[in-house]
Amino acid sequence: KTSGQTLASTYTVGSETRTITDGKFTLKAGETAVFKDLEIGSTYEIGELTTDGYSFKEVVVNGTALANVNDQSTGSQTIKADTNTVVVTNTPIASLEVSKVLVKENGDVVATNEIPETAVFTFEIQKKTGDSYAAYTGATYTVDGGDAVTVGQDGRFTLKAGKTAIFTNLEAGTKYVVKEVLTNGYTFKSVTVNGTAGTDSANQSTGEQTISKDSNTVEFTNIIALPDLVVTKKLVDTNGSDLAASAWPEDAADKAFTFKLQVYDAGNTAHPFGKEAYKLVKADGTEASMTTAEDGTFTLKVNEAAHFENWAKGTKYTVEEVSDGALADYRFKGITVNGEAVTGTDDQSTGVQTFKDGVNEVVINNTVLADLEVTKELVKEDGTELAAKDQPEGAADKAFTFEIQKYDGATGTYVANADLDYKVGEATSKTDKNGQFTLKPGETAVFADLEIGTRYVIKELTTDGYKFKEVTLNGGAVAADDQSTGNQSIQAGSNKVVFKNYPLSRIVIEKKGEDGKPLKGAEFKIEKYNEASKTWETVKELTNKTTGDDGVVAFEKLHAGTYRITEVKTANNYVLLSKPIELTMPYTYKAGDIVNGEEVKTDGITYKVKLIVKNQQALNMPKSGQSGIAGGVTVGVMLVIIAIAGLGFLLMKNRRRGRVGVY
Repeated sequence: KTSGQTLASTYTVGSETRTITDGKFTLKAGETAVFKDLEIGSTYEIGELTTDGYSFKEVVVNGTALANVNDQSTGSQTIKADTNTVVVTNTPIASLEVSKVLVKENGDVVATNEIPETAVFTFEIQKKTGDSYAAYTGATYTVDGGDAVTVGQDGRFTLKAGKTAIFTNLEAGTKYVVKEVLTNGYTFKSVTVNGTAGTDSANQSTGEQTISKDSNTVEFTNIIALPDLVVTKKLVDTNGSDLAASAWPEDAADKAFTFKLQVYDAGNTAHPFGKEAYKLVKADGTEASMTTAEDGTFTLKVNEAAHFENWAKGTKYTVEEVSDGALADYRFKGITVNGEAVTGTDDQSTGVQTFKDGVNEVVINNTVLADLEVTKELVKEDGTELAAKDQPEGAADKAFTFEIQKYDGATGTYVANADLDYKVGEATSKTDKNGQFTLKPGETAVFADLEIGTRYVIKELTTDGYKFKEVTLNGGAVAADDQSTGNQSIQAGSNKVVFKNYPLSRIVIEKKGEDGKPLKGAEFKIEKYNEASKTWETVKELTNKTTGDDGVVAFEKLHAGTYRITEVKTANNYVLLSKPIELTMPYTYKAGDIVNGEEVKTDGITYKVKLIVKNQQALNMPKSGQSGIAGGVTVGVMLVIIAIAGLGFLLMKNRRRGRVGVY
């Protein structure tokens, strides 16, 4: 009632007067409650509170069904002068049980422990809406008290033999059809509805049925035939998962694997199942009639199956893979019989098995082997090839350290792949306990016979004097900023990892006094020429350097480019160099340049340059039109002083009577 109005305290059902308690009253189906003497214009709302076992369908006020009634209520209504009627309609809720039964040819029900794993059947449930049937999408069911499952858009659901799907919350009166659409090789026998044969058994269907408010049971029965043996060849990855055809080696589809089938007599003596017929089901589903060889052997390609039919239950047999060495790249990976892995299969055999009713499935798995190649390359800073003759001195003997890790499925982490065999050339080695190994430039480590799907990470740990450029996998750059391959998996065919580094340069300046002794306190600044802006720029990582007691400063880890070295401070009583020194690193010299006072015969390149700055008189030493300085500043490879006239400049500055020469 609306606030301020009087609430009726009684009502009548037929001749019986009943009392309203806390605004609540009850009605049985078919009863009518009459509330008398209500004031015209007063407002009311009636809501249904309990519907146990029934679903709310609609509420009708004065002959008009209310729309969008989510709370099972009339909403606010007004008493009129004439008739005021409210009709609340409910529908009984019922359940539907769909069972799958598997029987033998004699009609006996197959025991639960004898039901094959393959005895899984697909059904389709439809309901009638208007004059047509459509998939009963949204219907939910449970099997053996498990979690509720919702029927898909196609109305299909699956049941294994011996199981029952229970659909709940179905409205009584709903018309439905259940049809068995996939029998998985088991012969359809019958369908019953509430114990009576369905009206459309010829089509493996219940025909049109109506949900009763009482019992609704549907039972589909299929026949299990004499035992069959199906032997299938599969390719799997290292984890035992089916290997997609896109991941196979190019020739995998044409590889023929050989098997041997033997059966046992009453005395448990094995005999080859030779010259016997079987059906070959190819990967594309086509079939062919075949015969085993005299020794009981037969061949299968990947995803092909050999069907041996009509065996006596209890017969013992073995299936063994006997493929020859031509299939060395396909490692035996295990056998399953009726879905269960066979243990102790070192001989690639099922061991002695016994035929059970139905289909006896043998799946023999192989995985594909492939090599992983890891190569160390030195390149120029732009990534182009760096010829051996242009590599730094000692580069050929430089050992770079790598770490290889494998994925540990138990922990979900990558761990060191210790004691893993690999070859460099003809030399065989193993990774250490930390999964580490070393390579020199130009060397390749070959990790042979790794299983497809093996997950790995390879990381370069040491690059002293060399800058990491990139890592490539099968020619494509890998996006990894930690000098690693990132997480990768072994694939069929090529697995070539190349780590590329480029050498960094070093410039050393040795400052000496007039007496040839080291000069302390000389400060040098280094700048790099920016080709884009045509300006000299300070390199952030390279601060000014001041000579110590040894008179030496070094600018290290220099990337390729042109550098300018300026003396910005010198020792007391000495003068600064009048002009900077310019060098392009790595430094390239030409045949005909003067090196150590001798004219070199070949072109060359060096990454380590040493400048010796002496405060002594500079001399001219013409040779073939070139200039040189016997003293002054000499330029050369670290540890070997090389005087190079070909630097292309000659700077002199007077200091008292002497000169400082730089070239």
